[in-house]
Amino acid sequence: MTPVEQRVVVTGSAGFLGRHVVAALSARGHDVTGLDLRAPDPREQADIRHPLSPSHFDDADVVVHLAALGGVRPSLADPNRYHDTNVVGTARVLAAARAAGARRVILASSSSVYGQCPGPASETRAPRPLSPYAHTKLAAEALGAAYSCRSFEVVVVRPFTLFGPGQRADMLIGRLLTGERLELWDFERDFTPVSSAAHAIAEACVARLGAPYSVFNLGTGAPVGARRLVAALAAVTGDTPEVSWGSPPAGEPQRTWADPSQASRRLGFAVPAGLVETIAEQYAAMRTPVGLSVSPA
Repeated sequence: MTPVEQRVVVTGSAGFLGRHVVAALSARGHDVTGLDLRAPDPREQADIRHPLSPSHFDDADVVVHLAALGGVRPSLADPNRYHDTNVVGTARVLAAARAAGARRVILASSSSVYGQCPGPASETRAPRPLSPYAHTKLAAEALGAAYSCRSFEVVVVRPFTLFGPGQRADMLIGRLLTGERLELWDFERDFTPVSSAAHAIAEACVARLGAPYSVFNLGTGAPVGARRLVAALAAVTGDTPEVSWGSPPAGEPQRTWADPSQASRRLGFAVPAGLVETIAEQYAAMRTPVGLSVSPA
């Protein structure tokens, strides 16, 4: 079946996931407009912490809402800022999208809403957020659910720990790849290539889901321990990262673990690249002077 071209507006388009989503949508032939506080084009600049005009979403069939503040530990220090951006900001995006007549909103949540995952978490598992960040993402989901009852279809995606080319250098893998000495602890994370999440989000823009509100996990279903991560980094760079081992920080679950079966079945979600391969792509992108080149494939 030939995909139907859509007009899609992506908030947070200049961010890590946003750039990959824009590339994936553009490769499918969609008419894509980005909105971001950091956008180089003044026409695409928008700050969701302030009221938004419906004109930002004129003629949009789908709005992909990725703009947010991320990070568990910073949210412990400044929960009000996270609430203003992730909750109030989402409310503003949803209101403007409704006024503009959008038919579907894709809302990026987070695996953090699950809290501790002793086993693979399905979308029906009760959320148990452990941090202000996780609570703001769960509140944003609730806003989406409310709008889905009266305005447009809402598709919530819960990405697990995304990594790959273009990830911020201050994130864990980037810091270790640059040789920074860090204190780690024996966590397990469902490290998920960003390209796989981006393609699932692009599919969510056109998929026939048959429900006003849907939720999908975007994760591999195979958690990776901290010590295995260190070994994978050493395999890529040829140098073992200098780490020490400490205790779990506040707000962080010991393990995240996705059950991705729903996304695999309904969004075609797949993870063709493994841990070492994706770290190698990220490392190569970091060493490329011209910057990130996002592949649409």
